Amino acid sequence: MFTVIIFSVFLAVFFLYNTSKNKVSVATTKLENWFQDNYAITQISGVVFLVVSLLISIAYYGLGSGIFIWFVTLMVILGLVIILYPLHFITIKTTLPFLILVLILEIIFI
Repeated sequence: MFTVIIFSVFLAVFFLYNTSKNKVSVATTKLENWFQDNYAITQISGVVFLVVSLLISIAYYGLGSGIFIWFVTLMVILGLVIILYPLHFITIKTTLPFLILVLILEIIFI
């Protein structure tokens, strides 16, 4: 369940980061162009992912600790996206295998 929370926060931060006016865009991809062309849809999707991840976190961990874990996760993901995305470390080729690996490990050990 924690993987779902992390991935939904990551998607929300990724959507909102790509619609930012202050983002430094070195090389644009088709996905980035779509995000910038569909600004309103991407903004709404990002906020929806944030709210859904908060609600899942509260449902899974309880009210106080759910909000705390969600804020910590949000701060970590925000820092990583701001630092690593301009360096092109965050791509579909790196994100999806990492997500699949973490999901498999969570299913096996929990």
